[in-house]
Amino acid sequence: MNLMTSEDPHLFHGTLTINLEMHAKSDSQIEALITEPQLHQVVVNILSDEDTADVSFDVKGQIMHAHLNILKAMAPDFVRTLNLDEHDKTTPIPIGDVDPDIFQSMLKYIYGDTSSVKETECGRAVIDAADKYGVDKLKMYAEKCYVDSIELNPDNVADMLLYADGKSCSVLKKAAMDFAVANMNDVLQSPSFSSLYQSESITREIMGVMAKRQRTA
Repeated sequence: MNLMTSEDPHLFHGTLTINLEMHAKSDSQIEALITEPQLHQVVVNILSDEDTADVSFDVKGQIMHAHLNILKAMAPDFVRTLNLDEHDKTTPIPIGDVDPDIFQSMLKYIYGDTSSVKETECGRAVIDAADKYGVDKLKMYAEKCYVDSIELNPDNVADMLLYADGKSCSVLKKAAMDFAVANMNDVLQSPSFSSLYQSESITREIMGVMAKRQRTA
């Protein structure tokens, strides 16, 4: 056993002095800690685990696996739409109206991976799939992404209005409606304008917005 003596530099009049050195972590070390897999990333990784999956989909010949409990918790309307509770767990559910990459992105989104939508063209195909299968948050996410990516013009605004109205896409509809009203002279001269007569409700809305603007002008 080594005992300190009065000559030890760490002892001064019977008081023990302890030198403590602290080193701050570098930015890269802190970033590594922050980006360590969190719970949502663990859940995303489970999607590819076929051994624990208890439901599967045959998407145009491509088999995809998932977990009923996660689907119930994160997308209950998706479960109800496909009647997953009563489906035979040993038989893949046929999906023939959605491309495999879109359906896979939808599953990843349900599991918490929002980046999956950015990897796919964020357009009507994603909105249509999310609308059909009741994944409302994905539909809103894809709709906003779609609105940010398109360039409205007099020739496409009528089609955008009809599509938005049919799919209940409020963000897209507002953007298209605002453009149509602000550029009404050009829109009226476009051959596509006549297609708006398919929807009396849209025609009334346009007239209503125009009348309101004239009153406040």
